[in-house]
Amino acid sequence: MITCQGDLLVGKVLLAEGEITAEFVTRMTRQYASPGIDRLKIYGLQGIRDDAFDAANSTDVPVQLFDLRDADDPAGIFCAPLAGQSGA
Repeated sequence: MITCQGDLLVGKVLLAEGEITAEFVTRMTRQYASPGIDRLKIYGLQGIRDDAFDAANSTDVPVQLFDLRDADDPAGIFCAPLAGQSGA
């Protein structure tokens, strides 16, 4: 999903099965980080491996990782408007 956060374009990815790994972060960055995308937010339902944080910190585009394992409403969190985005 691509969404707006103020003047930024943000790519949002939800991984439903398996932990977020360095390999997944690298693959998503290659696939979705393109001109115009200012950052990626990757959400996981099964946790995040430590190596994924290292991969996220070594990309050309900022990548944020979110662990939704304990979230009461993970779909609601993933689909929620970002700060600076209208809900309309």
